[in-house]
Amino acid sequence: MKVVFLRDNTQLNAEFDPDRRTLQIDRSEHAEITTNSNCLVPGLIDSHCHGVDGMDVMEGKAKQIGANLRSRGIEYYCPTTVTAKWSEIRHALEPCKDRFPGFAGVHLEGPFINPNRSGAQPSDQIEQPDYQKLANELGELLDLVKIVTLAPELNGSRQLISELRNRRIAVSAGHTDATSKQLHEHKIDRITHFYNAMRPFHHRDPGPIGYGLTENVTLEIIYDRIHVSAEALQIALRCQQENGCVIAVSDGTALSGQPDGTACEMWGHRVSMRQGAVRLENGTLAGSAATLADVFRNIWQDEGPSAAVEACSEAPRKALGLPEPRLWLLVDAEGNIIKVFEMDLAIS
Repeated sequence: MKVVFLRDNTQLNAEFDPDRRTLQIDRSEHAEITTNSNCLVPGLIDSHCHGVDGMDVMEGKAKQIGANLRSRGIEYYCPTTVTAKWSEIRHALEPCKDRFPGFAGVHLEGPFINPNRSGAQPSDQIEQPDYQKLANELGELLDLVKIVTLAPELNGSRQLISELRNRRIAVSAGHTDATSKQLHEHKIDRITHFYNAMRPFHHRDPGPIGYGLTENVTLEIIYDRIHVSAEALQIALRCQQENGCVIAVSDGTALSGQPDGTACEMWGHRVSMRQGAVRLENGTLAGSAATLADVFRNIWQDEGPSAAVEACSEAPRKALGLPEPRLWLLVDAEGNIIKVFEMDLAIS
């Protein structure tokens, strides 16, 4: 099967044999993608996902969610929590103890966030940063955590950030009202769902947005075409092309993969999907209705195939320290995933 192979910002013609699990690459010239092209790309990596197909991580369904995502081409994901009672967070993390296929580490979103930027996070369970309490409440479950989203401007954050880094847990600023100065002071190098649930940009107070666009930072972006516009994505990609990186995430929820008009109880709120967006009754966005496969297709169409592969696979794989791909995706010229292959591919 003739394919265009995309990896490491290269685009090359190749012969793919899924039965023999081989890929022979023609490295002589850059390949063009035409309307009839099939492309082969590595599996996708979602570092911020709450759920899919009616299931939520907070319900203790991280393993089932991982299986459903894998069938869509998401090779690894970070089961992502929300601000909640500690008993509920422990319940969400329990299934991750067996490190099921596709588990890339827990993303703990909250409870150490700013109540003024809480978005759809349950505000009545927000707490001040406290590492000792975090360690006591989670115990050995803390070993499963890969990323913590917090508001670095809150009292107690300095010790929490230091202790998390000592444990090699990534600290990501999110649901934050931090100034640019505060982000500098804490040497923040990752920002959760960039542009959303944070202090807005002002020319005399650039805040997290100005900081994220000018510093060597990893920016999570939900490119469902609702949370972030095409122009905002372009700005982030261009500003970070030299130093930092943009990592696409779904921020998917139980309503991802569900039909428009579906409603449910989620995180203590009544939510519904309206025109592709998950919203509270007051209109506030509550995660997304997208999967990373949807985000991948959107970036492919709006910014090009290489940008999509980099943001949805290469950059998050590197950031999370994940192994070489075992999931390979056959993709059409519009960025739709046609087929998912699981194999150790012999590349020559």
